[in-house]
Amino acid sequence: MQLFSLPLNHGGVVTGRVLLPLNPPASQFLPLRVCVHGGSYDSEYWDAGSYFITQISDALHIPVVAIDRPGYGETTPPPPLILPQRKR
Repeated sequence: MQLFSLPLNHGGVVTGRVLLPLNPPASQFLPLRVCVHGGSYDSEYWDAGSYFITQISDALHIPVVAIDRPGYGETTPPPPLILPQRKR
């Protein structure tokens, strides 16, 4: 899988990995497999021993994208949550 970095309008960034099939079909419509890691991991989880993901992508001729959740990998963490003050 290849690393990617996508800049966002507010100055943040979303990172992850992408795997494109070796021989994509000529159709203009392709499904896309999107992988999201669990807590304490990042998109490398889907690339570690990528044999399984590579097999699926190549066999079905579909691209795979694994994104890093906010605060993981090089993806920008979410901004701090600011709660409104309650009147007393």
